[in-house]
Amino acid sequence: MTKRSSRRRRRATMVMAMALVAALASACGSSGAKSSGNSALTFDVYSNFTGAQASSGEDFILPGVKVGVRAINDAGGILGHKVNIVETDGGSDPADAVPTAQQMLVKHPGVNAIVGIGSDIAPVVVPIFNSRHIAMMSAAGTPALDRNTYPYFYRETQPDSLAGTGVADSVLAKGYKRIVMIFDSSGTSQSDAVPFLAAFKAKGGTVLANEVIQPDQPSYRTEVARMAALHPQALVTEEDPQTAATLFADMKELGVLGLPVIGGPEADTAQFVDALAKAVGGYAVASKWFYEAYSSNASTPGFSFLQTEYTKVYGHGQPNPGNRINYDGTILLALAMTAAHSTDPAVYVKYIKQVSGRTGTMVTNYAQGVAALKAGKKIYYNGAEGVYDFNQYLWPSEPFVMWGLTAQGSVTPVLTLTANEVSSSY
Repeated sequence: MTKRSSRRRRRATMVMAMALVAALASACGSSGAKSSGNSALTFDVYSNFTGAQASSGEDFILPGVKVGVRAINDAGGILGHKVNIVETDGGSDPADAVPTAQQMLVKHPGVNAIVGIGSDIAPVVVPIFNSRHIAMMSAAGTPALDRNTYPYFYRETQPDSLAGTGVADSVLAKGYKRIVMIFDSSGTSQSDAVPFLAAFKAKGGTVLANEVIQPDQPSYRTEVARMAALHPQALVTEEDPQTAATLFADMKELGVLGLPVIGGPEADTAQFVDALAKAVGGYAVASKWFYEAYSSNASTPGFSFLQTEYTKVYGHGQPNPGNRINYDGTILLALAMTAAHSTDPAVYVKYIKQVSGRTGTMVTNYAQGVAALKAGKKIYYNGAEGVYDFNQYLWPSEPFVMWGLTAQGSVTPVLTLTANEVSSSY
């Protein structure tokens, strides 16, 4: 198949997907249900659970929601209702995501909230869920929703356009002005790569090469050899853990280890760091040159509570930032329902901003929030990732942190940009 015919087919697929969106969005009525009695509530985790991007659902989103729901249920549920989690594999292709969204709505007609939704599919499924009046919490960074107009679609993190800018600012702040980019071809990675490239060049950086690699190939020796020949000051990279394992093993074999490497937001999982360490000979080796950069707070009031709850569910390990923001999103939804005295998204969605922001009594977990609300207090949630001060587009401005890897496999902050420093670039 020629590149031109391939592009035509992708355009045709997207046209079909958008046509389905328009048809589905025109359906009347609301799927978001107000629960009665003591019936359980349904939170759907809508994400990728299969294919090359399966780690986004399994490693980033689902653990945070599971921990959040456990904390909610341990505190008595939401208005007396326990919460159940269902999982929907949305896939990474817009044409596939539309029917899976519709199937989920048929299977779970009373879904109370949706957490997840990847960048690849958000533009086509958000209109569907919004038209059915279902509140969403998502970390989708797609630029198509930077100026979001859907009132039921909240993002727990700022757009990829700002994430790319934050990585660029962090790399330049470390003094690396001549770099090579190696990002995989997935929509998630490329949504970070494009704004990073634009911001890095606009601020005086030089990109010696921008390699786009296909995920999960048996070798990346060609790309590594080309990078080595250019003698960059650093490598900026983003890919899934399986691809990272091969890439760094090839770097070790070709004698390139020691070059500073900055991983973008997709590198912030234990699976990625474990794959990296195994490929190069351990955490101690990788700690000498590997960094991660992503939207985050170095420390927050609500993190210790999350860590305790995470240990209850998983026994060991530390929640990654993806877990943290999706945990926070789950808690915010629950607090909004409590404040609204309603589990109907059409009612409680208006209360999300009332339990976030920076005014009122600070609470750092769900049980605290419920107690304060019952006492008649105005609250704001300061959670595992900090305060969520949603703007008119329903996403928050956040600090940006570059983390260094330790010899034990944990991370420690080495450079922080304030929320104002990052958002001023928007």
